[in-house]
Amino acid sequence: MDTELAIETLEEYQALLHEGLGIVKARADQFGYLRDPNFQRVEAELNARVLLVERIFEECDEILAIQFKNHPRVGWTRSSEIEPIEMLLGLLRGRDREEAIFGENAPRLAAASLHPWVWTSAVSLWDSGHYADAVNRASTGLFDVHLPQKLDIAKVGGADDRITKAFSPNAPTATEPRLRFSGVAPGSSDWTNAHEGAMYFGKGCAKGIRNVTAHGSRPNEQLALEALASLSLLARWIDECTVEKA
Repeated sequence: MDTELAIETLEEYQALLHEGLGIVKARADQFGYLRDPNFQRVEAELNARVLLVERIFEECDEILAIQFKNHPRVGWTRSSEIEPIEMLLGLLRGRDREEAIFGENAPRLAAASLHPWVWTSAVSLWDSGHYADAVNRASTGLFDVHLPQKLDIAKVGGADDRITKAFSPNAPTATEPRLRFSGVAPGSSDWTNAHEGAMYFGKGCAKGIRNVTAHGSRPNEQLALEALASLSLLARWIDECTVEKA
């Protein structure tokens, strides 16, 4: 979750709540505010934003989320949202300090920084919450489109077979070009480790990610993000390699 954007969204909602409460308090008759055009505008804007705000609450704190939804039965019910909004804003604004105090300064994976071959394929499905479909599209695109294009070959055989042949340490043949890392001395143990490592890692991605999601596996958000990260690393290796032909 983008904490800064969440805070901005909550602050805008909070400002509308205070504006609405001010209109309610300014009316002499008990329910006259309901006919006020400004109040009606505020209510319409709150209604347009409330589902997003609820999602932010649910993502951050289940107890505050319940309090946010638990309206009283008298008066302007939305006034009860002000307190949990203030509490959640305090929680989010203090997140950096909380992490510093409790030692949770682990690095965070930014999905938008994944290799474009992977993220561009996945982003539209990911944003709509279809995580398994996002992984499936990204993995299919990597193995069935980008890898053959990189090697300038037809899409023949299975994905695991294509990636195995691509990083094979054996010499290329007339029908099997190879991917080669630059900056590693040919014939050295590092050269063999780099290409065999990429070959087995790529084969694992093909079988464990592409083929599994293609056949109906439904990973949750965290597992799906880790799958995309694995595909992104493989995509960077494929992209940075040179192609060696016979």
